[in-house]
Amino acid sequence: MGLVNGGCPGKKAPVTAMWVSSRRNAAIPPGQNLFRNTSFPRRCNAVRILQPSGHSIILFTQERPSMSQKDLGFVRRSYFPTMIFQIDVPEPEDLNKKLLASIYAERERDKKGISRSNIPALGGWHSHNDLYKSKEYAELVGLIGQATSKMSEDLGYADSHTIRIGTMWSIINPPGCVNRAHVHPGCLWSGVYYIQAPENCGNIEFIEPRTVHLMNQAKFQPNKKRSRENWTKVRYTPVAGRMIIFPAWLYHAVDPNETKETGDAGNRVIISFNLNQVKKS
Repeated sequence: MGLVNGGCPGKKAPVTAMWVSSRRNAAIPPGQNLFRNTSFPRRCNAVRILQPSGHSIILFTQERPSMSQKDLGFVRRSYFPTMIFQIDVPEPEDLNKKLLASIYAERERDKKGISRSNIPALGGWHSHNDLYKSKEYAELVGLIGQATSKMSEDLGYADSHTIRIGTMWSIINPPGCVNRAHVHPGCLWSGVYYIQAPENCGNIEFIEPRTVHLMNQAKFQPNKKRSRENWTKVRYTPVAGRMIIFPAWLYHAVDPNETKETGDAGNRVIISFNLNQVKKS
């Protein structure tokens, strides 16, 4: 609020004008002609108050703009992202052929395998989890190391630590087999490498990790694709030679293998692994 004293043209009585605004203080030195030298903003209201002494007070106020007239400072920020890394191995055919032979040989040695997210009753097979120690898988272990080095650089991880494989296993899903939704406790990251992936052999599905968000979902525009930030599920179609690395805490499952291929050609064959950050020796 500014107080202005001046002479009102054509008026003998002294005039005091007062400017009230939340955006501006108008201070005019005493004796300055208010009406000649002071410019007031548009949408300005004036109220003249006549005092008993003959002194006049004119109160100027500016209309506040409505919310629709204001420019709102609208900013969207995203926090706590769920990161998934995709690595495509160039010309993976020779590697996959060798891996496939090693996995089938492992299944011959251990036909029972173990039961985890797979369902043995449907024919799914899961190997033991220390394949990374065998020389047959050394080339793949090296490729995983290259991928995790890029991840560490991308994420700004400490140079004093490195990401290493803690467990690694194979899964064979014949037609009709699935993997139940699960997480991988005790590690930072998990990954999968596709060795054989016939058409319609089962997508991997990642599920919205903020389960409280699923309790009350917003309504979106019908017949319009949602923005990626508003997805509640993400599916990846398996591709031979592709590696996917994701947070170990991220719930995921594998759809049924519905391929029309028969025999071993219809098998969905992968190698999965768990990763942890360890101090460099």
